[in-house]
Amino acid sequence: MMKKILITTLVVSLVLISISQADAATKVERDLEELKRRLEVVEQSTVGKGPGRLATVEERQEATTRTLADLQAELDGLRVEFQKLKGTISDFEYSREQLHDLINLLRSEMELKFSAFEKRLTALENRPVAPVVASPTPSVDPAAEYEAALKLIQKDGEFTQGRKNLQEFRKKYPEHELAVNAAYWIGEAYYGEKQFENAILQFQDVLKNHPQHTKAAAAQLKQALAFLSLGDKDTATVLLKKVVQNYPDSPEAKKAQERLKK
Repeated sequence: MMKKILITTLVVSLVLISISQADAATKVERDLEELKRRLEVVEQSTVGKGPGRLATVEERQEATTRTLADLQAELDGLRVEFQKLKGTISDFEYSREQLHDLINLLRSEMELKFSAFEKRLTALENRPVAPVVASPTPSVDPAAEYEAALKLIQKDGEFTQGRKNLQEFRKKYPEHELAVNAAYWIGEAYYGEKQFENAILQFQDVLKNHPQHTKAAAAQLKQALAFLSLGDKDTATVLLKKVVQNYPDSPEAKKAQERLKK
């Protein structure tokens, strides 16, 4: 009886052990299946999504490369435009310097011409002038005496005698209203006698002492023509320009402009 109990107990234990081992094996199999399932999920995730992500990265990289290339091209274009602008600025600076030098050259040239004119005028002024011989029979009417002397110059071509009569007129009537006119026509008489240097001095007397007189513009113009007759074109040009500048609305200014064009 006891033996049967032991055998039965042993059989039950073996059965229990067998059942326990079967459950463990089943659990291991389930774990393996779960691992396989997870691995498949991972593989599917890798296979399904990996190339897409890689393609996206490559596309982004290509887009970035294109953008960088475009920016580099634009930068190169800006560099070219900047170099052109620098060249234009350099040309402008060079032209401005040339213009400045030209203005200084012209200014120096004009100053030299004026200086030469003043020196020559001073030399002429320092020349001795022949004394005027007074007429023994003074005129009763100063205006009639003036008109008679003027007629000798304007109509008769008696420049020397007309000049002497006007010089006498000025000596006797220095304050007369026709004294300045007489001074101008003395210069005209010298010009008619081809005594151009004396004419220049006489016209200078009018300009120096009566710059606002109605005969001042004519004196300036005739002074320029006297220098021209002496062959001094530079001084004549300077004086013709002064006529235009100082007496712009006068008939003499128009004549001076015509002379300058020639």
